[in-house]
Amino acid sequence: MNENTIDPDRIQDTLLAAVIGDALGTPFDGLGKPHLRSIFHSIDGYTDPEPALKGRLDRWRKPGLYSSISQLMLLYAGAITARPRDPVSAFTGFVKDSPAVEGSMPGSFRHPGTAERGLLERIMAAGDGPRTLDAFPCARPVASILPLALFIDIRQGIIPLVRAAALWSRERFTAAGAVIGALVLRRIASGPPAVEAGGLLGLGARECGMVLPDLDENSPELFALGLNPDSLIEAGRLLQDALSGAAGARDIEAAESSIVRVVNTIQKTPVTRATVNHPLCALPYALAHAHFFIEDPARGLFRAVMEGGSSAALACMTAMFAAASRGADWIPEELVAQMVNRTRVKALCESLARGRTGEAELSGFAGAEAGLTNKEIQERGGRTRHFNPKEKKQSSRKSAEERIARITVESWTKVDRAKWKKEKKDHDKHRDR
Repeated sequence: MNENTIDPDRIQDTLLAAVIGDALGTPFDGLGKPHLRSIFHSIDGYTDPEPALKGRLDRWRKPGLYSSISQLMLLYAGAITARPRDPVSAFTGFVKDSPAVEGSMPGSFRHPGTAERGLLERIMAAGDGPRTLDAFPCARPVASILPLALFIDIRQGIIPLVRAAALWSRERFTAAGAVIGALVLRRIASGPPAVEAGGLLGLGARECGMVLPDLDENSPELFALGLNPDSLIEAGRLLQDALSGAAGARDIEAAESSIVRVVNTIQKTPVTRATVNHPLCALPYALAHAHFFIEDPARGLFRAVMEGGSSAALACMTAMFAAASRGADWIPEELVAQMVNRTRVKALCESLARGRTGEAELSGFAGAEAGLTNKEIQERGGRTRHFNPKEKKQSSRKSAEERIARITVESWTKVDRAKWKKEKKDHDKHRDR
């Protein structure tokens, strides 16, 4: 095991909380907050999303079943433990050897985002390949990479984390958010609960400021990994601004507004919620949930789930930060008992935390995931057996033009109609001459 000063129990709690948060948030991923609240009002456990899908049962996801966020997170953490000198090749081997699943393009990996799909495609193709899918910011890789800082030898500096981040995505906000967020998580897990000025958010902002010089000092290594150091530092400064602003907020709503203001300084299309799939939104907002609900982490976690948007990544990171700070005693027992594959996941989290994980255990975990993915596909198929989504009827050019003309006429005011009648009368008079 790598040199590590973090309590193994705290590492175990953080990993388990991450999987539970992912399993809670995944069914609500991509749904809107107002719609979720109008349907469910509030939740206190794994919830079937079907009532909120508006008949789109093809988007159904099994309650209590975690996604590719947790699958990739556990495999890479295991790769660090089982093969610390070359975790990248170990990780890619586990992914490549995972069984195929009929009806699932990414195999046993469930509901991956664009950056994750790009990662899986490159690994399966056994080459670096084009990196078009990780050209945009994505919060999901950040959630997968955060707990990896609990396993690295801190004497190696930030490069092991940067290497993992670059494997998922070279996009500046994704890579910077993953590295900085992971070190913030490690800082929280290494010591007592934060009681300093600014709490968890203040701690995050200060840690962010400490990481930026490290990025500058390691510029050659960053360039070698295909990353632009200046872009990463700029992204890190914006992340620090978001964390600092949220730390000064009076409540979670004010913190969200502060985060959104920072994000909108770099957005062509302004955002109104901190739940969009962007690391500059999701990472500070997750830490804000852990910060403002530090006395009641379960309430904060359920609130994060009900935010919708990128709820899987948001809930996963919220649970991680809360467990790194408070342990796992706050997690309701039914969330552990009702989680799909709980026995294997709990055993894997424990062996990872204590450095006992071997390649055979990791291969067994990856192999068993295919059965869970296949079962979810079958359950979705049963729900969609009689589901026939209405297809939009293709209209002819003539009918489309008539419809536009009708809408235009119906939108006229009385003055418009009077003017048209006069012009038509003059036109008819000239035509009859």
